[in-house]
Amino acid sequence: QITIEYLGFSPFSEADRERLSAAAGMPVETAVGLLENRDGVIELAIPIRGDLANPQFELDQVIGRAVANAVVGTITTTIKVLFPPALLISAVDMATSAEAGVDFAPAPFEPGGTELTEQATTLLTSLGDLLKRRPKLTVTVCGRATGADRRAVLAPDVEAEISRRESRFETARAQWLREVEPYICDGVVSRRGDILVESPPPSMPEKPEAPVLDPAAVEADLAAERADELRSRLTDLAAERTRIARRDLAERQAVETDQVAECRPIYDPADDGAPRVAVEL
Repeated sequence: QITIEYLGFSPFSEADRERLSAAAGMPVETAVGLLENRDGVIELAIPIRGDLANPQFELDQVIGRAVANAVVGTITTTIKVLFPPALLISAVDMATSAEAGVDFAPAPFEPGGTELTEQATTLLTSLGDLLKRRPKLTVTVCGRATGADRRAVLAPDVEAEISRRESRFETARAQWLREVEPYICDGVVSRRGDILVESPPPSMPEKPEAPVLDPAAVEADLAAERADELRSRLTDLAAERTRIARRDLAERQAVETDQVAECRPIYDPADDGAPRVAVEL
């Protein structure tokens, strides 16, 4: 049973950092942040077995492997205890898996909105509890705006554009019907506007083409016309979600602000996922 108090770091090479991070399955500072409790103590239970009389038995290697297994096993246990399983995408058993790591469930938002949903509040509450129990741990919150946000933002304009296209077409069609009245009398055009012959006279006015009224197609047209405006607006929306998540952790849950970093907000119209704030170790 090993107790480590107030573990600190001194500068070491990038190669050492990468080696230690690979052994822990995450950045070494994050690993220590997960292991060390609020009193600055790390507790590790390390089982060691071997025959000291055997010349092939190398104690330092056995201890090294045992410590590594204890570290990653304790990290996994800590995460599973402090964070409810429903709020984790995955919490790999790092003591037995080569693909070590933890994926937190994101905090979801309604499309186009910035209010915390019930699920987002639950997740951030658990995250705040984790950060208060592990004061050296730092997480990054990243606001994301997706295609669902674009659809929500453009929905009123799509409806208005469809109505405008319908109205413009009906006006053009009514005008055309007045112009083709002689051809209606000659049986070339029906009263409903259907052309009744395969080859209408060249002199007959051209029938107005029906507009595109499919909402998805109209939305795509508007999105292409307003690409720069939408990118700016929805990137700002993603940034606001980040601010709201950080403020919730700081004000409602009294988490230290330096424990919650933020990354560059992202708007990705090709993202089919829910609007969210991603949480990363």
